[in-house]
Amino acid sequence: MACYDSKNPNCGCCPPPPPMPTCCFQGPPGVTGAVGATGATGATGMAATVQVGTTTTGAPGTNASIINTGTDSNAVLNFVIPAGATGANGADGTAATVQIGTTTTSAPGTNASVTNTGTENNAVLNFVIPAGATGANGADGATGADGTAATVQVGTTTTGAPGTDASVTNTGTESNAVLNFVIPAGATGATGADGATGANGTAATVQVGSTTTGAPGTNASVTNTGTESNAVLNFVIPAGATGATGANGAAGTAATVQIGTTTTGAPGTDASVTNTGTESNAVLNFVIPAGATGANGATGAAATVQIGTTTTGAPGTDASVTNTGTESNAVLNFVIPAGATGANGADGATGADGTAATVQVGTTITGAPGTNASVTNTGTESDAVLNFVIPAGATGAAGVAGTAATVQVGTTTTGTPGTNASVTNTGTESNAVLNFVIPAGATGASAAESRPSVLAVQDTTEQALTENTPVSFAVNLLQSGTDLTHAAGSNQITVETPGIYQAAFTAEVSPTGTATLPLTISLSLEQGTTILETSSTTMTTAEQSNTLAWNIPFTVTAAPEVLQILSDGTDVILNRATLTINKIGTV
Repeated sequence: MACYDSKNPNCGCCPPPPPMPTCCFQGPPGVTGAVGATGATGATGMAATVQVGTTTTGAPGTNASIINTGTDSNAVLNFVIPAGATGANGADGTAATVQIGTTTTSAPGTNASVTNTGTENNAVLNFVIPAGATGANGADGATGADGTAATVQVGTTTTGAPGTDASVTNTGTESNAVLNFVIPAGATGATGADGATGANGTAATVQVGSTTTGAPGTNASVTNTGTESNAVLNFVIPAGATGATGANGAAGTAATVQIGTTTTGAPGTDASVTNTGTESNAVLNFVIPAGATGANGATGAAATVQIGTTTTGAPGTDASVTNTGTESNAVLNFVIPAGATGANGADGATGADGTAATVQVGTTITGAPGTNASVTNTGTESDAVLNFVIPAGATGAAGVAGTAATVQVGTTTTGTPGTNASVTNTGTESNAVLNFVIPAGATGASAAESRPSVLAVQDTTEQALTENTPVSFAVNLLQSGTDLTHAAGSNQITVETPGIYQAAFTAEVSPTGTATLPLTISLSLEQGTTILETSSTTMTTAEQSNTLAWNIPFTVTAAPEVLQILSDGTDVILNRATLTINKIGTV
């Protein structure tokens, strides 16, 4: 905001360096933004989080399960995913491999990309993922700089020789880890005469155990609670240091869970679930191993389950899961309702929020064996719809004909907001009937609950001050909210609720005609009996007029609390006094 004040010629733009000039708090209000559909929420609460806990490979033929070992608002999901039934060994062949190469963060607004720098049979995937666009700063109260969050990236994944130990090495730093994995292949079983098969070698495994957020400033760590050949990695990643609290912002985005990629792993490897998103916007990528290749026989039809589309329904509608495939080749399409819209607040129209970028899983197609995997975006940069083509493994010798397992969608029920989602199988292991319970989103808060609290008072008349005389303010220029009150003409401002506040004061002072020179004049902001800030100046001539000012944050832990501005000298003339107080946070 540009302005000019003849009494304060340093005023040119806001915010200037301290002390804060008067003009920066007296500009005209900005144009009101268009009313958004949803009223702004109250003070931001703790966002719900979803973490991937442990991922365990169950015995072939058992049921898959998801258990929440956290709370409703801080979920820690433990996955148990059964391995495919092992068939007899087929002829030895060269297994295709997929390694994670580099992961690069590109500029906001650029396109995500995946490139294969290996071969069709030994893929090395390099990911480029754009950072999210930075949101606009709040109008009131400067926000302290965020601490630098520790990061963990997957570097290289190498297949070691059978019988060697698995290893994980960090080629980065403690706060910016780059983990390189070496996982030994299982030893190849011997081929018996006339079709008799040798036992499979035991492959080393690496599972993600727990992921814990450490205190800001602590070191990131990875510990193995398993063995060298069956590693269970527990991650501790410190949170970034908390910056100073800014003014109330727009409504927070509810935590989301999206299905990322679903990949078929090599027979005999472990199933895994990795979160490539964040704790509050999880993107879960599944790797589910195929069954080992069976001996030659008549072709049996294997049941498959693919994730089709994921759609956000209107608030208040029921969640649903529909199978657009067949009982033996299911394609599940999810519709999950958004939370109900909060009522618009009566006071103060809220400007329209920017549209949050979204990522949806579109189609997942199995490509021909030997072709390249691909990911294409059929949406836009801000509303991506990702379509996956994942090549099937090379066809092994046919197994003995058997009864194909089936998967049917049973019931889909909308649970109450805040409860856990659940999937139960009311059928059998080979003829599953899945019943889904998916909780509705919580109703948004009213805009009236989050309007900012601000009080601006002023007195342009001359006031003769003596020692411990409080400064009075004749008019209330602006008052919003109920956290701060002042009666016009009073010398007291009352803080009605605990919180974090910002006070900006400016006034002109000069000596009276009878003052003894030089004269030192001080004005102090007092909270009860505590002095929060003092500004002083010394006058050497009777005609001299100086400006006293300050701009400070302070905390009120018990309310109500009275604020006053007091003089510590005599023979003082005060003029053009202005005080502005904003509530910038809660305690």
